[in-house]
Amino acid sequence: GRGYVGAALAAGLGLLLFGGSNARKIGYSALGIAGGLMWFFRDPDRYIFKFENGILAPADGHVIRIDKVEMPEYFAAPVRRVSIFMSLFDCHINRAPVSGTVIDKKPSEGGFLAAWDNRASEENRRTTMMIDGVPKCAMRQISGFVARQIVTNPEIGDQIEQGEKIGMIKFGSRVDVFFPLELRVMVNIGDRTIAGYTPVAEVAECDE
Repeated sequence: GRGYVGAALAAGLGLLLFGGSNARKIGYSALGIAGGLMWFFRDPDRYIFKFENGILAPADGHVIRIDKVEMPEYFAAPVRRVSIFMSLFDCHINRAPVSGTVIDKKPSEGGFLAAWDNRASEENRRTTMMIDGVPKCAMRQISGFVARQIVTNPEIGDQIEQGEKIGMIKFGSRVDVFFPLELRVMVNIGDRTIAGYTPVAEVAECDE
């Protein structure tokens, strides 16, 4: 996000210092935009809750979907999916839901449906990362109508720690996490999540 902030600051200061009265008005607007961008791309200090044998939320936001889906490229059986919607006002940093080894990372091109649309998980631009941890899980960063740039830092073979910063989706959007049905879901639709802190699921027998 530094590039966006730097560009807005440079434009604003340039217009204020060297522009006429109308240009200075635009300059003040540019500085306001820079301030907003600094807030959008904030990276606050955060206590990371270590949740052994469980999955933590990979994103700040609200749970918008909990369902059962097929993911044959990574799981032999159906899995649970928990979808977290990140608004423009949420912290954009994404964090590792579990500790483990990144065994696959797959960027996929696609469209830009609204992030809350159920089709977005399969049809939008997205990056899916499979983590061989305890438990195993997959994480999918999904672009939206506004948010279109996905950053996923770990590469295949990297060891990551639960709660570690692993990337971001610029200007919000959605993150899905997939895990075996045997895990007990610990969130409900509408719940607020905090990346690296909110428990999403734990190793336990399902009620099904």
